[in-house]
Amino acid sequence: HVIFDESQIQLGVIDFADANIYDPTHDLQCVFEIGGEGFFESVMNYYDGEKDEGLLKRSKLRLLARPLFVAGYIFANGLEDQYTSRLDTIEEIFSKD
Repeated sequence: HVIFDESQIQLGVIDFADANIYDPTHDLQCVFEIGGEGFFESVMNYYDGEKDEGLLKRSKLRLLARPLFVAGYIFANGLEDQYTSRLDTIEEIFSKD
C-alpha cells in the first residue's frame, strides 16, 4: 500500500506482506498497472524485503491472467452479463489464431 498526500507526493509505503504468506505480486501488480514500469521500480526502491528479480515479470503475468481469476468470482455471484463479457475477454487474450 503506497500512501500519497493530496498533491501526489509519496508519504510512505506500508507493507502487510508478513500478515499472511502470499506472493507479493498480488499487491504489486496494481502498482505496475496504475503507474507503469518506472513507477513500479520507484516503489521497489523503498521495498525492504529480499530482492526478487522476477517480481515485475510475475506482476505482468498476473495482470494478463486476471480475467481467469475474476471469472470464477463473477460466476459464483450470479453476475451473468459480466461473466459473459469476461469469457469474451479470456477468449480474446488466450485464443490461438
